[in-house]
Amino acid sequence: MVIKSSFFNICLIILLTLSCQVRADEALTAVNFKGVYEFGFEGLMFGRAGFEIEQDAKHYNAAADIMSGGIAKLFIHHSSHTTTVATGSNYNYPSIVYESNYHTNKKQRYVKLTYKGGELAEEKIVPPENPERRPPVPQAQKKDAADLLTFILRMRLGLIDAMKQNKQTYNVKAYDGRRLMEIDFTVLGRKHLRGSDDKTAIAVAVRRKLLAGYTPSELADYDPKEPTLTIYFTDDAKLIPVRFEVPMMIGMLSANLVKECGAGESCLLGVTN
Repeated sequence: MVIKSSFFNICLIILLTLSCQVRADEALTAVNFKGVYEFGFEGLMFGRAGFEIEQDAKHYNAAADIMSGGIAKLFIHHSSHTTTVATGSNYNYPSIVYESNYHTNKKQRYVKLTYKGGELAEEKIVPPENPERRPPVPQAQKKDAADLLTFILRMRLGLIDAMKQNKQTYNVKAYDGRRLMEIDFTVLGRKHLRGSDDKTAIAVAVRRKLLAGYTPSELADYDPKEPTLTIYFTDDAKLIPVRFEVPMMIGMLSANLVKECGAGESCLLGVTN
């Protein structure tokens, strides 16, 4: 199903969100943000995501809820609650605990990834995978991969670095406890933000490569020529993603930031799973 597949691709990019080294002059890149996104297809809403992140030099905490709704319920019922808690110093976070509870149709899954000293030290996957069906990801390949919430920080830092150095491309690896992928970014520069009269945004084209941990059916479903995802970031120092677009044969699949939450207000959707 095109809508089902693209729903997960957009959700993944939003969640695909610092165990990497950060220079002291990058302290200004710290981000504190709470927002709600709505997924839609040509005006038909099919899901929502609530996202929160708080970051300083010694910590960052991130949480995300995703729920399918509207037209998507014709194909799939999905909900997830995901958190990352990280500690360190000088914007370097070698200790990270990532947890994700998600429910798709009648299947419930749980993943916990624990990083110590910047390395993936422990993994808990429930239910465990059958290695004959899903090949395990080699430990060496996981070394530089981010969990799906840390990915957002790396994605944003990669954009900041690319703009500083006038680079057009960069990439980030992501690991969700089962699958490893590489996400490739191409900076397109300032573009008019669709749906606004005069706003501009920093546009970035996004494509993925499947690296390891995929079942034969997942590999068969993957199309290396799938439509490119474009992310639009605010044209300011915050660089907050405000719109995601995937062109389809008969319309545009999108996700839009529809609400920012203030101090003391939560943007999470109450997913408990």
